[in-house]
Amino acid sequence: MPHKLHALSCIRSPETDSPAMPTQLPEPLLTWLEKVRPEHRALLTALHNLLTSVEPGFAVTLKWGNPAYSVRGETFAYLADQTEYVHLGFYNGAQFNDPHGLVEGTGKRLRHVKVSSLDPTTEQRLRDTISASLVVSSEYSG
Repeated sequence: MPHKLHALSCIRSPETDSPAMPTQLPEPLLTWLEKVRPEHRALLTALHNLLTSVEPGFAVTLKWGNPAYSVRGETFAYLADQTEYVHLGFYNGAQFNDPHGLVEGTGKRLRHVKVSSLDPTTEQRLRDTISASLVVSSEYSG
């Protein structure tokens, strides 16, 4: 059965108790965030921060209208804004062993995780999933 992640909160700023926005985001992501649903901006920013905490060497560009994350020249992951949730997608989603059964989809390669909010447990599960996908990416790219 596919999983849709539910939790209570995103990353919050202690001063205002509102979703925190990091000060240094790459320009392609800043431009894109201006166009997404305002209620998803903090969650998408938190997912960007999670991706870059697992692999600080990601290059971020816009592909097909969404932020795409590349490592060692290979496009690896993407973020997409949907109506009820956001996608954390994997270009190699069909090729890796998803440690928590979060990844869904039926594409030949492309798969995604539906994320509606983020808590510490969900964050760790996503971190594990990102790491599993990176292992497969490094195996294919040498």
